[in-house]
Amino acid sequence: MPKTIFLLMISIFAVVPYILAFDCATVSFQNQPQCLQIQSTVLNETVKNSILSNLDYLSKYNPDHVYVYNHNIGILVSNTPNNITKLESLFIKNAWLSNLTVMPSVLYRETLYVPDNTQLLNGYGYDIEIPGNYLSPGYPKVSDGDCRRDFSLEQNTSQNAVSVNGILQNYGKLVNLTILSNSTIKSDFSIYVAMGIDHYSWQQTECLEWDGDNCVKYLYECLFNYHETQTDSLEISDSINVSHYTNNLNAGLEQIDQYSNTSKFSLNLSNSFEAVFPNSEFKFYKYIYSIVHSKEPYYFYTLKAKDYNQSSYQNAFLSDGYLYIQDGQDASIHTFDFFSEINTTLSGNFSKINLRIETDKLKYDANETVLVRIFPSDIPVSVKYGNYTIIGKNNVSFQALPYQNRITAQYGLFSTETYVHVNDEDRLNILLNLSALGLLNYLFYGFLSKSWPGAL
Repeated sequence: MPKTIFLLMISIFAVVPYILAFDCATVSFQNQPQCLQIQSTVLNETVKNSILSNLDYLSKYNPDHVYVYNHNIGILVSNTPNNITKLESLFIKNAWLSNLTVMPSVLYRETLYVPDNTQLLNGYGYDIEIPGNYLSPGYPKVSDGDCRRDFSLEQNTSQNAVSVNGILQNYGKLVNLTILSNSTIKSDFSIYVAMGIDHYSWQQTECLEWDGDNCVKYLYECLFNYHETQTDSLEISDSINVSHYTNNLNAGLEQIDQYSNTSKFSLNLSNSFEAVFPNSEFKFYKYIYSIVHSKEPYYFYTLKAKDYNQSSYQNAFLSDGYLYIQDGQDASIHTFDFFSEINTTLSGNFSKINLRIETDKLKYDANETVLVRIFPSDIPVSVKYGNYTIIGKNNVSFQALPYQNRITAQYGLFSTETYVHVNDEDRLNILLNLSALGLLNYLFYGFLSKSWPGAL
């Protein structure tokens, strides 16, 4: 790790309280000397552990869920993590349960996000205490009325049921989950024990001394009396709240023009992506990722995302929201967010689109169907008429509207338009009525002027 990064991480974590030490045996062989060096510093243990957890995590800009999974699944949990309370009852001792981690998941702004399909890894355990047997040293000594008492374990069962919002998912330590909304993941660990107890009592078996017809001294033997079964059960629960991650991932880069050896692209910077050309590249990272640990001393890993929103360029530049790439030949595009990724290629063989639309007629009556044909026919074009917009290929249709004559089409930065004439029957009737009224007035005026010349 470069010295500057090491000092930066020291300054970030210098105020965190004390926890147990990180085990350098868990890091890669090449990083163990550096791990031991950091362990020997005077930093508090939390600072050291936070630095050391990230020694082997190299994917700072891309969430590496495989790395986290492989680390977590390889941890052998032999006892309770710190701060986990152990419970006990009659025969059940040292019982515990802990939701260790959810994978994949990303901690962002103190909220744990998960995709549609994730897994819960939990740990649990308990001991069974079988009471010691009792045997009297001799008649008449007893314990709770028994001269002998033998214990045997008859049944010992346990199960861990995992549910999401009260709906059972499965049983076990590593459970597949389906998450479709913000949810509560709950583990219910139940233990049942049945203990068999054989009771023995002093029983007269023969007379050792007689007084006439009466026995005054008996022989007592410790013989089986009865069997009983005592049961014991215990239930422990643990839960964790998660938020369902939703995002409309897209490729984020679209070529719209080309000038000589320079290509022009429109950008969608809503997700992280990398565009690598033969002689150029453009990279945008929305988040920066690091490791946070929990459940000491086992150090289970969780990815943490922090807003970054930084770009890097090589033979490229941004201007007015557009990306210009020198020699924009075929490119490999990698787009990703917390849980999804798209790998695709972008062809540098760019040609402008000759976008146009035409209607099946030029004149329509109100409410008549206007058929709009789209060229080229194999691309999705946004067509607008009046207050209505339809995205379609080949053709779309509208109902003719009075006073609406303009139809526009848009595909990326390419647009075109056409015009139609819509006959308005109501307006035409009004005009005809007004024309007829005017004609009647003209004829009446002419009749009066000829019949009574002095009347007007």
